Amino acid sequence: MTTSDAVTEPVKTGMNAYDMAFIGLMACLMVFVVWLTKVNYEEGMKTEVAKRNGEAWVEWLTTAGTTRFNDGFEHAPCAGKAEPGTWGECAAYIQTQTSLKSLVNTFFDKPPELIEKCNKEDRSTTGALVIENLVATPAGSAIPLIVKPLTDEDLITSKLQLRITVCDKGGYPIKISEFEF
Repeated sequence: MTTSDAVTEPVKTGMNAYDMAFIGLMACLMVFVVWLTKVNYEEGMKTEVAKRNGEAWVEWLTTAGTTRFNDGFEHAPCAGKAEPGTWGECAAYIQTQTSLKSLVNTFFDKPPELIEKCNKEDRSTTGALVIENLVATPAGSAIPLIVKPLTDEDLITSKLQLRITVCDKGGYPIKISEFEF
């Protein structure tokens, strides 16, 4: 038998069902990856906005801290000579009467809260601000600073060393800055 006498079948070059299933699976995976990238980007931007909120507080408090002991300071509840001069009055004023009143905690679409500390178990702390009072210890102490939350009753009639921290989506603290107020 010669090769010319043999019956030859044409070679199939088209896609079979397995090829179509593979291409469909790859298309679904690409859609999933694009969607997941978009979700992660949006969550990352929420964290960045929370950090910007903390930076805005640092800027406002640092600027106010340089002149708050001067006569005629325009933000009276935060003045160093205010009576009784508590942090609670100053914080309420800042949140309602200054440019910081327009800040938004993008995780919950409401103004950022001032809380005592970030908590991994409590998701309501996400995007909140923690303001801590750094109290210096006597020279030569083993611990240079005592860190305590700045409470509404704390007096602001003297210079304060403060630290602002923002809580991320997982409830972990992101330190923004330490400054004098």
